[in-house]
Amino acid sequence: MSGKTYFMGYNKMGRPINYIHVKDQFSIEATEKLGILSVETSRKLLKGSIETGIVILDMNGFDLVTSDYNR
Repeated sequence: MSGKTYFMGYNKMGRPINYIHVKDQFSIEATEKLGILSVETSRKLLKGSIETGIVILDMNGFDLVTSDYNR
């Protein structure tokens, strides 16, 4: 899943920034695993008293009609 998600550094408050490309769709199971991995990685990147992170979802090119998110 190379390039689907990456960390862009930290914002002014010291929160880690996670950037996710939604366009490149994967199975529900793979997406859930990626979500868990991203949260765990963000947790390890927290510094000091910071307890939150930021997630940016790039929805450019995402098409709900062809997505496999029909739960």
